[in-house]
Amino acid sequence: MSKNDGGPAFPTGHQETYNQTTGLSLRDYFAAAAMRAYINSFPGGSPDYQDAPLWVPSAAYEMADAMLEERDK
Repeated sequence: MSKNDGGPAFPTGHQETYNQTTGLSLRDYFAAAAMRAYINSFPGGSPDYQDAPLWVPSAAYEMADAMLEERDK
């Protein structure tokens, strides 16, 4: 079963006509927002900031999935 990606983040009226989606999914948009918040929460020189590439991407998508789940309630 595939992950719920929330559909397109910035849909246009033409997607239904051409049966396609283009651009960023809502899940990716939420993950990018979460990633920005995680990174901005640490001072630039802190160990958490230096190790951010190791944990921020997965944490951001976990947050995005939680946001989509809450949105579907």
